[in-house]
Amino acid sequence: MESVTRNVVGLTSWATDKGFQALQSLNSSSQKAQENLKLHGKSVLVKYNEQSEDPTAKEIKNIVLAILQPMQTLEVTGVAATIGFYIASHVMPWPVSWICKAAMVGSAYFTFQVWQAKDAVLEEFFFFEKSGKRAISKEEFLTHADNVADRVLAKCTLFRLVTSADQTRSFRDMGTVVSQMIDSATSDEALQKLIAEVSFFSTLFQLARQVENERL
Repeated sequence: MESVTRNVVGLTSWATDKGFQALQSLNSSSQKAQENLKLHGKSVLVKYNEQSEDPTAKEIKNIVLAILQPMQTLEVTGVAATIGFYIASHVMPWPVSWICKAAMVGSAYFTFQVWQAKDAVLEEFFFFEKSGKRAISKEEFLTHADNVADRVLAKCTLFRLVTSADQTRSFRDMGTVVSQMIDSATSDEALQKLIAEVSFFSTLFQLARQVENERL
C-alpha cells in the first residue's frame, strides 16, 4: 500500500507540474513582466513629472499588463493545484483522500480570489486598450490607480488580508503612492526607494517568480 501511495503521489505531482507548464507557457515570465513594469512605468511617470505631453492610454496599458502577469501565474498555480488535489482525492486511500479534498477546496478558494483580483485589474486594461492613443491626464491617471486598488480590495478577501499589514498597507492609498512616484520620477534612487516601499507589488512578483522557478 505504501508503494502504491508513493507512486500515486508521484504521478499526481507529475500531472500537476505538466499542467502548470502547459498553462504557464501562455504567459510571459514574471521577471520579464517586472522589467517591463519598470521600463514603461518610468516612461509614464517622467512624462507626468516633466509636465510635457501626457502619455497615451496605450502606454499606460503596458503598465497594467505587467501587473497582470504575476496574478496570472498565481491563477495558473491554483488551477493546477486544484486539478492535482482533485485527482489525488479520487485515487488515494482514506484518510489521505479526505486531506486531498480539503486541500482541493483550499486551492479552489485561492484560485477564485486571484480570479476576482485579476478581473478588477482587467477592467482597467480593457479601458486603456479601448482608449488607444488618447492622452491621459495626470488627474485621470491617479483616479484610475486609486480605483483599481479599491476594486481589487472590494472583490478579493485574500488581498484585503494581505494589505492589512503595515508593510503592505500603502496599496490601499494607491493614488497618493503613484503621485509620490511621479514627484520622484527623475531621480532613479528616489524612485527605486519609493517602489521598494510599496512592498505589495514586490511580494506579488517574488511569489510568482518563486512558483515559476520551482515549477518550470
